[in-house]
This record gives sequence, structure tokens and C-alpha cells, in this order.
Amino acid sequence: MEISNCPTFQSALPIVTIHLITIICLLPQYHYNLGILLHTMTKGSNVADEIIFSVTDQINYGIEDSSAQSPELRIDLAKLNEMAGAKAVDRSDFVTARSYLNTALSLLPYNHWKSHYELSLRLSFLLAQSANSCGDVEKAQLTLQEVLNECHGIEDKLSSYYLRADSKCQHLNPYLFS
Repeated sequence: MEISNCPTFQSALPIVTIHLITIICLLPQYHYNLGILLHTMTKGSNVADEIIFSVTDQINYGIEDSSAQSPELRIDLAKLNEMAGAKAVDRSDFVTARSYLNTALSLLPYNHWKSHYELSLRLSFLLAQSANSCGDVEKAQLTLQEVLNECHGIEDKLSSYYLRADSKCQHLNPYLFS
């Protein structure tokens, strides 16, 4: 007798299906809660630096509706993603860095250049640097233009001007940099 013809299997199938669907629907929330718990337990310790990618990935996997979170938590998670993105940049993993930095920027409020200027500046510059290193010159240029439009002083703009010029030179003549 095939298992699909078994009456017990036939009667249990809808129940198993419902449980599997429930588990799949709750899985992102589980990852998010696990990440938040790990982040809370390790925040400010040496352990946090060692497991930053694991913690950040857990949270980001289940972050789904970030608008439901408090503004303070969103900023804290943006800073966590910034730390993970910066560590990925240090390891020359620019694709991963872009993911963390895009998530960090998405967590900031609409007026983030006014309310969180320094964080916005750091995130945007790192994102532009990562995009440029991945060969996404258009994303790098758009991000750098935003930085240059929003920056208050020349000191904040210098690194962006340099990266913008470097990016354009590489784009115009890629053989000079290979």
C-alpha cells in the first residue's frame, strides 16, 4: 500500500499542512526575536563584535514590518547594521556591506539627514564606497550626490568628492585600475 493511499495519512495531511504553514509564517518572527535577544545580551561586549553578522542576519531576516517598531529601536538596529556593514567593508565583502547599509538606511526616518545627520553621513558614504567597489557606479554616484546635497560643510564633503572623482576615473578608463 502506498503511503498516499493510507487512510491515516489522508486524515493527518490537513493537520500537518496547517502546522507547516504556521511554522513557515512564524519563522521570520522567530529569527527576529532570536536576533533581538542576542543583540540585547551581547550589546557593548567583546562577544558582540564576534557574532555581529549572525545577530544582524537574524534580525534582518525577520524585520519585515519595521514601521511597527519604536523610533529608538529602529535607530539602534540601523547602528547595528552600520557596524556589520563597516566590518564587511573592512573584510572587503562589499556585496554583504551593501545589504547591511541599505537595511540601515531603510530603518532611518524620512527626515534622517536632519534628525540623524552623522549617522546618515556615515551610512551613505559607506554605501557609496561599497557600491563603487561592486562596480555599481550609478548607485555610487547617486548616493554621493545625495551626500553632497545634504552635507553641511566642506569637511563632510571631501571624502565624497574624492570617491566621486575616483569612481568616474575608473568608469572612464577601467584598464588603468586593473
